[in-house]
Amino acid sequence: ALDAALLRISNTPKEDLPESVRCRFDAALIDLNGEGGALKRPLLNSLKRNGHYRAFLGLPRTLEQLRRYLAKVSLKKATDIFEGKGGLAADVRSCTRPDALQWVEPVLRQLSGEGRFKRDLGGFEMSSSVKGKVRAVINLTKKRMKELEISNRKNNKGGRGGNSRTTAAPGVDMERDVRLVDQERRVAQSVGVEQMIEKALSARKK
Repeated sequence: ALDAALLRISNTPKEDLPESVRCRFDAALIDLNGEGGALKRPLLNSLKRNGHYRAFLGLPRTLEQLRRYLAKVSLKKATDIFEGKGGLAADVRSCTRPDALQWVEPVLRQLSGEGRFKRDLGGFEMSSSVKGKVRAVINLTKKRMKELEISNRKNNKGGRGGNSRTTAAPGVDMERDVRLVDQERRVAQSVGVEQMIEKALSARKK
């Protein structure tokens, strides 16, 4: 349920998901995690999926908690997350969506504490060996994005041609209908995300 909620948030356009919903989910995750770290394992495992990374950027408290967890994990666990079978590296290699991969690097850089003074890390500093794993995945992600960019450029070039026709500009009534449909879609999208979040949180409370 947690993975499904993170994926839904990642795939929902920013304008369709109110800031209040993200903040509530962020706070609820921290609350459910508690002092005992009830969500530690599922949160760390969620880093294996590149499709979750956009969501993390909108969940600052959860992202900071993940940074602290990664600062204390063993090299074996870090290897499992980033390089193991079914880990992030494998997920990046199989990904065909540059729009999903673009969020991996900024999240990983935040998780490694990059750009922050040591005194601001609260005593949670990622080891050099784990940072090496993180840098390797960042480089792999850049490489994969470049491959997809080249592939998409070739496909677009090959798909050109044919007669193009211009259509008349839509009338006022059509524009109004489009706006109404778009508004209804956004409301439905927001409600759908909220329901999924509630389901994920309810499952964790049981």
